[in-house]
Order: sequence, then structure tokens, then C-alpha cells
Amino acid sequence: MFLARISLFQSVCLLLWLGERAYHETEPPIHPWIVYTYIGSGLIASTGITSRFLTRLSLTIILLSQLYITYVFCLEKRLGYSKCIRARISLRCLTTIGVYFRLLGVNGYNDKRKQTDSHNNDNQVDQLHKIKPTTSVYAFGLTVMSVSLCLLSIFCIPVEIFQLDRDIQLTEINSTLILSMDNYISKLLSLILGICLLTAGIIYSIPVIIHDQFLLNNTFFYKNYLFQFADYLIGFSFLILSLIRDCNFNYWHIKGCEFWLEIRVLLENITILLGIFVINDLLINNSVNSLNEKYLKTLKVNSKSLKSQ
Repeated sequence: MFLARISLFQSVCLLLWLGERAYHETEPPIHPWIVYTYIGSGLIASTGITSRFLTRLSLTIILLSQLYITYVFCLEKRLGYSKCIRARISLRCLTTIGVYFRLLGVNGYNDKRKQTDSHNNDNQVDQLHKIKPTTSVYAFGLTVMSVSLCLLSIFCIPVEIFQLDRDIQLTEINSTLILSMDNYISKLLSLILGICLLTAGIIYSIPVIIHDQFLLNNTFFYKNYLFQFADYLIGFSFLILSLIRDCNFNYWHIKGCEFWLEIRVLLENITILLGIFVINDLLINNSVNSLNEKYLKTLKVNSKSLKSQ
């Protein structure tokens, strides 16, 4: 239920963030009409998903809104943020975009299954043609998540091991609550988080495994195991990041991150965690239903053959 209303919470958070910035700037970084459109679309999409009316369209609206806000955080110069703050927020928003694409793929697949179930006489080629677009959306979501997670992992890995941008890496590692960067526990924790994120990113980078025949055949339990394992790694990593780094409000305030912008970062983390949980739940239910349907069809065929004998 919280995931269905996440766009509403993000809209409220956007208003509070702009209000917080109004104390030290005369003009908002985002045009008022764009803000109104963003809030209105968030309200409509949240209502649509909650009421389960035009769910796919509502998800698409949320996805487009997320794409725009990612562009603002990443490229809008009037925000005045350092490259560390921009990279930190943009990569989390990009990961959320990947989650939304995967949700669209799974949701579209469910819609196609309802259509194919009502036409049992259609041949296998027609069913493959119907399912193909949604698997492409799901695979694209995996690719987007792969890019964002690999970049996040590089920023989490201690500077001594791998250096891409020293300022961003030092800022990220120093944000760990209680522990300093020179602490061995902090370095070990950063290394573990980096390895988990990088492993998940590498697994997501092979979306070719998600193909039409994969969804059509009942092979979920062993072919989707890698993606399920990657989702567990993401769940663990973002939970730890939220607790020990993103909740360090004093540190990020000193670095120039407003309070409500930090709340937005936490909302992105929650969206990622809940999104991968919902995706796995939908895929498991689909696989179980497919197995049950196949078993029932086998029983019907066997019963007909016995009657004919």
C-alpha cells in the first residue's frame, strides 16, 4: 500500500523541499507550472494504483515524473549542489527508474497472460509475439539498474582499493554514522557494500537471460534465481545504506543537502526496497500459477485419453 502512494509522498516532499529552499533564494529552481504538473500527476497516479484502475498507465506517469526529477537533480545548475550531492541523489533516482521499468514489465506480462488465457487455441508463436514487448521493458529496467548500481558500488569501495572520483568517494565513506573513515570496520563495511552492489549490477547486466521463452515456459525456479539473488543483495545494501549513511542528517546538512532533500533520498531507498519485494512476489505468483495451469491441462489430457480408451 505504501508503494502505491509513494508518488504522493514524493510530491509532498518536493513542496517541502522547495519551501525550505525559499528561505535563501528568490526564484524556485523548477518552474511553478512544472511543479503543479508534477504534483497533479503524482496524485492521479497514486489514486490509479491504489484503486487498481489503469495501473499500467499510472506506473508510466510515475516513471515519466521520475525521469524528469532525475534530470533536475543531475543537470539543473540553479540547484547549486556539489557533484557529490548530485551523483548521490541522481544514482538513487536512476535505480528507482529501473525498478519502475521492471514493474511495468511484470505488470504488462500479467495483462498479456489474461489475454492469452482467454484464447487457449492460439498457437505458441502468437503467444510469444504478445509477450515480447513486456519482456523488453523488464530487460531494459535491469539494464538501467545495472548502470546505476555499478556506479554506486564504485563510490562505496574504499579509495585505497579503487579510485574513480576521490572527492565523491571520500564524502560517501565519511558519511558513515559513528565510525570514521580511518576505522577498519568502516572500510570493511564500505568494501562489503561495494561488492554487494557491484555483484548485483553485474548480474543485472545480462538481461538477455530474460527472453520470451523464459516467460512462456515454466522455468522460473532455476532461471530467475540469479536475479532473485541480486534483489536480495540490493535489499541488504540499501537497508544498510539507509541506516548508517543516509540517516546521518547532520553530516549531509554540512555538505549542503537540505533536510527534505535527504528525506527524498530515503524515500527513493524505500521505493527500491519495496519495489524489488513486489517484483519478486509477482514473479513467484506467476510461476506458481503457470505450474498449476500446466498440471491441470495435463490432467485434462490424461482424462480425455482414458475416456477414449
